[in-house]
Amino acid sequence: MNNRKGESRKAQVATEFFIYAGVFLIIVIAAAALTQFTQSNEVASMQYNVVKESGYYFSDSINLAVRGGKGFNYTLDFQPNLLGSPYNIYFDKGVVFIFWNGPQGNMSYAYNTIPFEMNYKICNNPAQKANMLVSDAGVNQMIVSNDGSKLTIVRSCS
Repeated sequence: MNNRKGESRKAQVATEFFIYAGVFLIIVIAAAALTQFTQSNEVASMQYNVVKESGYYFSDSINLAVRGGKGFNYTLDFQPNLLGSPYNIYFDKGVVFIFWNGPQGNMSYAYNTIPFEMNYKICNNPAQKANMLVSDAGVNQMIVSNDGSKLTIVRSCS
């Protein structure tokens, strides 16, 4: 009879061990899944911040040139790619847009600027539209000039 109690106790210990091990395994899997989910959201958030700050860089240059007044010139150096992907900057009176297609999908943001007339002299490249800067099509430098009545944005392609 003592032998049956010992076997019963061994079976109970083994059962408890597998229950505890199973619960621990479920907790480890849940923690790994939660960590992966959090990290993927952080990557998208960091990309969002990089693209958003890059757009502010362009809109701030427009505002600076307008506030600088007549005769003010500002040279803006910019990156050809954001996180490995090219982007487009669209200039219009009172607004600047940035468009970026990255690994997490398309992102576009609008930035208000001081309403002022603008004249575009951006590249004679077919990829360039009259008021859109294509980041990887030409020299990564732009000059913004204020003549008192309008801003002139100049970017050469060579």
